[in-house]
Amino acid sequence: MKFIDRNGLIYLPITLNYDGQIYVINDCILDTGSAGTVIDIDLISFNYKIPAVLKRLQGIGGHQDVVAQKVNFVKIETICLENILVEFADIHNSFGIKGILGTNLLQYLDLYLNFKKQNIEFTLVNSDC
Repeated sequence: MKFIDRNGLIYLPITLNYDGQIYVINDCILDTGSAGTVIDIDLISFNYKIPAVLKRLQGIGGHQDVVAQKVNFVKIETICLENILVEFADIHNSFGIKGILGTNLLQYLDLYLNFKKQNIEFTLVNSDC
């Protein structure tokens, strides 16, 4: 799949199934330095009744509190990962981004990155959704 390179950051679209709703989130940063996958909370209809874990993200830009919940699946092109923990926070207003794909998701993928062609290929052994 083609990716967008903005200021040295890799942006990809993902599809998220959260609480039975499908969301397409464009402009998610592929970030091997982020432990978690984070989505801007204003892009979804957040359900406070789903069991959650409160966490604090710590980074160079400071810290932010997040609510982490399991989602039905996260899909990147044809790769589908089920029951992934996603952190929801106000990252667009705070950092100007819609989402971060972190290592909790990337650890299940092999990827080949070609900067010259702005192309990234993902492979996954088991993709059922």
